Formats: sequence, structure tokens, C-alpha cells
Amino acid sequence: MSNIFEIIDNLRFLKEESNKLQVYFIIHREERTLLYSALTNLCKTDKNRLHFLKEFLTIITT
Repeated sequence: MSNIFEIIDNLRFLKEESNKLQVYFIIHREERTLLYSALTNLCKTDKNRLHFLKEFLTIITT
């Protein structure tokens, strides 16, 4: 079974972006569950997942 950390690792993020997302999801466990559900149910391709997480990263870093 995949998890959100594996999804992040499989997408083409810069190392800094990947680290920020992973640290965020370690700290925010409830949001990790919600985002994992969105990534697996709403985003059907890696391109969609990458775009979704990049938008999310923009939101959490501003």
C-alpha cells in the first residue's frame, strides 16, 4: 500500500520542496490523511498530483 510520503518521493519535486512537504505531513497528521485521500481519489495522474501538491506547498509556505 502506498502512502503520501511515497507519492511525494515518486513525483519530481526539488529536494527542498519534498522536505518541506514531508515535514509538514509529519507534523500535521490529520491533514496528511485528508490530502492522501484527495491525491488518490481526485488526482488520477502523477501530473495532477504534482500540480495539486505544488499548489498546496505554495499555500502552506505563504
